[in-house]
Amino acid sequence: MKDKSYLKKIDFKGIYSNNLMIKLVCLLLAIFLWSFVMGNKNPVTGKDIPEINVEYRGIDKLKENGRVVITPQNPTISMRIEGRRSVITNLKKSDIKAYVDVSSVKSNSESLYINVDLPQGVNLVERSDQNLKIKSESVETVKFPVRLTKVGDLPENIEVASIKLDPEEVKVSGAKTYLNSIDYLSVKIDQSNIEGDVNLELPINLSLKDDSVKNHLTKSSESCKVIIDTLLKKKIAINPITQNVPEGMRIRSVQLNIPEVKVKGEDDLIKSMKSVETKPIDLSGVTDSKTFDIELNLPQGVTVIEDSIKNFTATISLEKAE
Repeated sequence: MKDKSYLKKIDFKGIYSNNLMIKLVCLLLAIFLWSFVMGNKNPVTGKDIPEINVEYRGIDKLKENGRVVITPQNPTISMRIEGRRSVITNLKKSDIKAYVDVSSVKSNSESLYINVDLPQGVNLVERSDQNLKIKSESVETVKFPVRLTKVGDLPENIEVASIKLDPEEVKVSGAKTYLNSIDYLSVKIDQSNIEGDVNLELPINLSLKDDSVKNHLTKSSESCKVIIDTLLKKKIAINPITQNVPEGMRIRSVQLNIPEVKVKGEDDLIKSMKSVETKPIDLSGVTDSKTFDIELNLPQGVTVIEDSIKNFTATISLEKAE
């Protein structure tokens, strides 16, 4: 049997301890080298981000408190960020959120801290502004009359008898600055399309000095009912009516100074009219020819159009009946 006493002289514990230390050193060296290589491959880099929109949060709460933000309307902030190249390269502007909370604003002018939310792995190096100075105003409500704006020409056979708007006034709410931009409120109708009575629901338009404030104003009604009563115009013949022709006489001729007349009235009535009769002309005592002033026997609701009103006369000639 061999002598194994030499094995007893070997310090296995020391060898094992030294080997473990070498392994740890190698591991740390490997980590360092990996970090060095990866750091060169994907280094930390910076990037300038111009004009990030600053969002207003708490607007609804601010409105509940009777206030609105006046300026600035579209605030922005610029900044410089840094992070690993792989992160920065894929970063979108929409990934960065900047906002101020306006829910507790109570005075006309306040300076609010601008919060910035960045994606993981991205750091904020510097920015153009820490705070945003805003101006706000209390909400007011003012009544404005509604106008009817007419475009186009009425057809020749149509005349407007009356116009009614419902509502006639509309309340508009907003900051005083915005309310001062209102010229008037109106509804628009194209008269050339009117063929009879009108009953329409039309949108209410705001005429503004500055159209950009439109979205900051609230109307109590978005539409207005437009009711237009119309009269139909028509030219019709005059039909003379006579009575009491003397015995033994007959009418030889009737000459009217105005054979036709323009009248106006309700659609159904005017459409059915072919002519208009005169009030009876009394021929008692007439032996030859005589001129009479005559009156038209107009149905109720029908009138003569003003530009055709004249003295109506009829010259009636009689002759002996055979």
